[in-house]
Amino acid sequence: MNKYIITSLISLIISQIIKYTIEKIKNKMNEITLKLNINSYNDVNDKIKVFHDYIAETNKYDKDKEDGGNSIYHSDTAIGTLFEGESICSGYTDTLAIFLNMLSLDNTRVSTSDHIWNVVNINNKWYHIDLTWDDPIVSTGKDVVIYDYFLITNDELKNKNDDEHNFNEEIY
Repeated sequence: MNKYIITSLISLIISQIIKYTIEKIKNKMNEITLKLNINSYNDVNDKIKVFHDYIAETNKYDKDKEDGGNSIYHSDTAIGTLFEGESICSGYTDTLAIFLNMLSLDNTRVSTSDHIWNVVNINNKWYHIDLTWDDPIVSTGKDVVIYDYFLITNDELKNKNDDEHNFNEEIY
């Protein structure tokens, strides 16, 4: 077999894997939104909060992946968040971005060298959501959901005065 045929076969296989993964994620997201009865909420903030809480309650932070160790989870992607219950900031952020897209909300991810979180535009105003920091690791191991980084303004985020959430205010 020549290199062209092998390359074409590899490309075809990768394309099929990507299609399968996207379909799997779409199906899981639809399942979750039905389970949470998202469409029964009129207010978009309530819809986001219900999904935020569900993800925080069904996931643990993958400390092994964060520490650069060997993790068996795909926690840096929506696969880890949706199917394995293990996430790091990029997994939380990707999953929330998919949900915000399902709601047809303009959103993006903000990243620094050490962290990533979401911003969403609601009624022509940008709000930050950091699902990672709203799903803290506690010494008891108990699942805790907080709202310190839930739909906060630029000023509120700046007032947190932490080193992880640096962003360009001219963009958001």
